[in-house]
Amino acid sequence: MLEARDYTGGRTHTVMESVWEGQEDYPVDIGSQWIHGITGNPISQIASAYGVSYRLTEYLQMIYNEGGPISSDEVSSLQGELYSGSDGFIPYQAVLQTTTEVDQSLQSAADQYVASKSDPLTLYKRNFLKFFMDNRIGHESAGSLDDLSLWWWNSEEVFGGVDGFPQRGFSELFNAHAQGAVQDVIETKSRVTTIDTTGELVKVVYTDTATNQSKEVMTHKVLVTVPLGVLKKQSIGFTPALPEKTLTAISSVGMGLLNKVVMFWKDNNDIFWPKSIEWLGAIATSNSIEIYNAYPVNGGKPVLVAFAYGNYAKELEDTFGTDTAAYQTEMTNQAMMVLRSMFGNSIPDPMLTKVTQWGKDDLAYGSYSFNKVGMSQKAREDMCTPLQNNRIFFAGEACNNDYFGTTHGEWPSLLKIYF
Repeated sequence: MLEARDYTGGRTHTVMESVWEGQEDYPVDIGSQWIHGITGNPISQIASAYGVSYRLTEYLQMIYNEGGPISSDEVSSLQGELYSGSDGFIPYQAVLQTTTEVDQSLQSAADQYVASKSDPLTLYKRNFLKFFMDNRIGHESAGSLDDLSLWWWNSEEVFGGVDGFPQRGFSELFNAHAQGAVQDVIETKSRVTTIDTTGELVKVVYTDTATNQSKEVMTHKVLVTVPLGVLKKQSIGFTPALPEKTLTAISSVGMGLLNKVVMFWKDNNDIFWPKSIEWLGAIATSNSIEIYNAYPVNGGKPVLVAFAYGNYAKELEDTFGTDTAAYQTEMTNQAMMVLRSMFGNSIPDPMLTKVTQWGKDDLAYGSYSFNKVGMSQKAREDMCTPLQNNRIFFAGEACNNDYFGTTHGEWPSLLKIYF
């Protein structure tokens, strides 16, 4: 197994931060963070098999406006009226899904929904609708509503039950499963550059990034599990070239972007947010950021995680390019701007932040896949169809038509090949 990174796990990676004096290092998941739906989920089954502990998340949420927190009764009422109720956006778009002859973006569908109202929505209600759609759809998809397919945005399957939060980081689960014989055959710092199937055997050329030496391995078959973003960038050269059908499918599936700002405060005296509420959102801000409070599941540590996603996250990355220090500063400023809109300007700044930049990561070029407007329902199947007389195979979350965009989505795509 050739792994380009200097660790195993890819977009699943936990880094340990020494934050509080005299306490154990704190695990920060810069990629995978939750086991989504623990009932019947192969990832929760692996966790149980290896004794990897996780806490159950409740997804309690509090939404703020300029005047402070909005009551749960009002949030429920507006959600029913604007989003999930009989006259909300969800049933409205469900009709469009079955009656339109040309796919369109979810944003276009939302604009039509707003225009269809006999009584124009107030700015307050329009902001609420935007929040619901960004929160329930954009964030989960890591894609902007302008890019998400009306026809296929909600075609994935989900496992039942609540989500699980690995207490010591997601890498513990991955490393436990890969220990022993599996770990022994993984060569890290091995970046594949070309895959050549013109000979009797497949020739895989890779660079040992520790020494910058070019090496090769000859094999009968090869399994490619790089992220969709890497395939889009054509970072690996294929000889002969990938067929047009495969390239078209790669282009048509969306690669989402979800970045995190992990913020640490000195101690519990600095906590200015409700300790028991996991998700904090503001409808009065224009930036697509949502705040996760890890306090209920991390043993009571003062940590917040801000999530930026979609085109907004991409614009932030593109603005600063390779200036990672300026990017980290701006991401922190954006997260604090949202927090100040909720809790006022006098809140303390974090003592430390950890910021991700997945769109600029040249071994990922994004976070996870979504169904992009205009794509075929068969795009993922076309993208991952074995090639060269079953000598090249593809797997990964982007290859899974049912569970894409998740860690557990990679598992069935592998089983499909081996069984």
